[in-house]
Amino acid sequence: MNLLVSDPSSEWLKTAVPIAIDYDLMTAHDFVPHLAADDAGAAARGATRLLRTSIESRQGGLHLEASLVDVSTQKVIRVVTSDANSASVVLPAVNALAKKIDPAAIDFSTKITPAWQALATAETLNNPQQRAQFLNQAINRDPNFGLAWFALMEMIVPNRQTELKNMIDEGKAHRAAFSPFDRAQFDVAMNRLSSAPPAEQVKAAKAVLDLAPNDLDAATTLGNYQILEGEGAAGEQSLRRAAALDPNNLEIRFQLARGLTELRKFKEADALLSGMDKTPASYPELATVVLLEGDKARANGVIEKFINTLPRDEFKTFVRAAWAVESGERQKGIDLVLGATFKDSGFAALALGEASIWQMMGGDYAGAQKTIQKLSQALNGQPSPLPILLGLLADKTSSAGDWEKKMQAAGMPDSMKEFALGYGFFLRGNNAEAAAVWQRIADMSHGADLHARAMLASSLDRAGKKAEAKRIQVLPFSPEATDLYSGISFAEMGRMLGK
Repeated sequence: MNLLVSDPSSEWLKTAVPIAIDYDLMTAHDFVPHLAADDAGAAARGATRLLRTSIESRQGGLHLEASLVDVSTQKVIRVVTSDANSASVVLPAVNALAKKIDPAAIDFSTKITPAWQALATAETLNNPQQRAQFLNQAINRDPNFGLAWFALMEMIVPNRQTELKNMIDEGKAHRAAFSPFDRAQFDVAMNRLSSAPPAEQVKAAKAVLDLAPNDLDAATTLGNYQILEGEGAAGEQSLRRAAALDPNNLEIRFQLARGLTELRKFKEADALLSGMDKTPASYPELATVVLLEGDKARANGVIEKFINTLPRDEFKTFVRAAWAVESGERQKGIDLVLGATFKDSGFAALALGEASIWQMMGGDYAGAQKTIQKLSQALNGQPSPLPILLGLLADKTSSAGDWEKKMQAAGMPDSMKEFALGYGFFLRGNNAEAAAVWQRIADMSHGADLHARAMLASSLDRAGKKAEAKRIQVLPFSPEATDLYSGISFAEMGRMLGK
């Protein structure tokens, strides 16, 4: 944006005006607005039109102008203007400008200029503490500033649950005074951060799309949760629409590919991911999809292509080992880790920890205990819960009841303990106990945790409750190399799907 105003105190408008116009146009029906630093940034996003704005001093006031430009021809399609008496009252003129661009545009989230200015300042800052300070300042200036509220909510670290709950409760107290669009956006953010049930996530996303039909976040949220709710066709349609609205958005294409994978449309997911050949981050997803298609040789080639992009040999060894386990060659994965030299102690602990789990999967508890000892040596006195956790998992001599008491007394965080109990009971063959734990975990995620779904179904199946197991909708997923237990959940997912 060009700011042709001599008053230095008006510099904040360079950031604030594009933010306001972008927000106002979120409800537009004919295009999807995106903020871009320059023409090159807009082109990289696949923009077909540019909106160039300027503000200049004119006759004691401010003159705002927006030019809509065709990217391919660089020809100006139309020009709209608006005027304000001063920077302190420029926001109504910005809103008027947006409505001239698209009649479906709405007013900005606040009417209070100092609150708008504080939000704009926050958007220029990389330091989280400073950013939060200015967002809080924006809220203090206008407690009903919905956009500032959910910008601040999104900054809360997910595991800081007390702070997050307080933030959500405070936001709820002001929700009724938010604009209709802000209320809908707030509900989506609140549901996501509080892990609300999929049905509520679907309802909230639809409410946003009723007001802003081209909102990409709402469209992808809707698609993902429709699939989890068993509405596969509707979910795929929502994700495809989001991808069509922003075809160069890699994250949306990833989400569409994952959605297709969950729907077991592996060939379509394969085609989509194969078209992202210049994005190495897509290779592990593609390798898994190809493996699920049944072409192991090609899948091996894809993962090797990814491994060749990694910077360090120890990373390459670990990914190669994890892939060997994923593709059904567990002993090869174990041998790769145990035969490797890891320079980084933390990374060594992760690799050896997973290798010990792989050994337990094969019933080699004596080997697992030796690997855990090796892990402890690699840590060289550094504090870590891994040796205690893995040592308990490798204990097969205690009865199920005694083993659970030891696990409960180990002093681990509740979230870590629940997963340890679920996987531990499963590895021990205490399938009824494992099913009870996995039911709790699945209920806590409202069915959104696909790993928990697979483990619950598998535990029930192995406990002889096959009819109950069949009622669990197991969906395919890609394993995460850094998840200690991914070898177990991926193997059981494959078993329950007949892979």
